[in-house]
Amino acid sequence: MKTNKYCFNCNDEVVTNIVEEMEVFNVKGMDISILSKKRVCSVCNEEIFDKELDSNTLYEVYEQYKKLNHLLTSEEIKKIRNKYGISQKGLALLLGWGEKTITRYENGSIQNNSHDTVLKSINEYQNFIVFWSKNKDKLSEMERDKVEENLYKDITSFTLKVVYKKPKQYTNVNSFVMVNDLKENEYRMAVV
Repeated sequence: MKTNKYCFNCNDEVVTNIVEEMEVFNVKGMDISILSKKRVCSVCNEEIFDKELDSNTLYEVYEQYKKLNHLLTSEEIKKIRNKYGISQKGLALLLGWGEKTITRYENGSIQNNSHDTVLKSINEYQNFIVFWSKNKDKLSEMERDKVEENLYKDITSFTLKVVYKKPKQYTNVNSFVMVNDLKENEYRMAVV
């Protein structure tokens, strides 16, 4: 895509082009090769700073590093968060992390191994529920309701198989308590 930008080498506003070039970036001691896009002057072929292109390149470099080191990618983190219908800030608070931590990870920052392990673990409902039961009060009532609705919908759709049908029978299913105090074969679920 051609765009006019100021070229310091030509000392003039010039038409620019985007070119692709293999580059090697060192990330935490590991060399990552990537085909990056750069903006160049169409007159002198000098590279011209383009914040968006540079940001996209760094994002791709960090995502490649994550894949090579078996860390969750930004999209995988977002997918886990969306599974529960929780905001970035809400998930960070639920996990006991800084408010902007999940935002940074979803925008491409590389998470440390301990945070990655926690994020991988909460992809399983029973592990998410551990954090939920300890820290849900840090969230707004509206967000708690939304997450509980998602948890109930998702878990009941494929994991609940209650065998006993006695009134007031309590069955522990993935850290939820199913309470049969309704009509025959009707159950409600409460987060414990």
